[in-house]
Amino acid sequence: MPNLGEITTRNKIGLTGRSKMIWAACPICGTARWTMYSLYRKTNGKALCRSCSGQQQTKRLVQWRKAGSHRPDCKCTTCSPKDQWGKDNPSWNGGCRKHQDGYVYVLVDESDPMRCMGGRDRYVLEHRLAVARELGRPLYKWELIHHINGDRADNRLDNLELWIKNHPSGVRLEDYRPLFCRTCKEREMRDE
Repeated sequence: MPNLGEITTRNKIGLTGRSKMIWAACPICGTARWTMYSLYRKTNGKALCRSCSGQQQTKRLVQWRKAGSHRPDCKCTTCSPKDQWGKDNPSWNGGCRKHQDGYVYVLVDESDPMRCMGGRDRYVLEHRLAVARELGRPLYKWELIHHINGDRADNRLDNLELWIKNHPSGVRLEDYRPLFCRTCKEREMRDE
């Protein structure tokens, strides 16, 4: 354990770089730790540890909010009335759908029986939800939904198939609309 006030370089204590470090105690809690020597000199030996620094910042923020330092048009959660949260907010954009990796996720209510198919954030994949509602039960994890036309955002029931085993990504050749002639390599449209 180093002595208080001991100075060394970062690379000697296992950190990258060569700037100077000093073993100093936090003026609030008294915890000894390595701190940057330049910060120590700049604060006249009163450099706070991470924990105390965060607590000081939180106290300042609470005091700032209590002092009423917000602008008149402030829209933070502290200033906004409770009747304007969520769907009642004039800036509400729906909040119940999100897109990720080409898939559409839908927000499901806590009381919905299909909630068990979602994650912690209460979002469920829309194509799984559509098939589950059609079947009248939640889907098992091993039941997979295949998009016939390959479009992950096209979640119409006639475009979805329930698969029990794993399936390859992409589209089957017979489901792909424009077909290619094997001899002339030209595109021809499939007759319905």
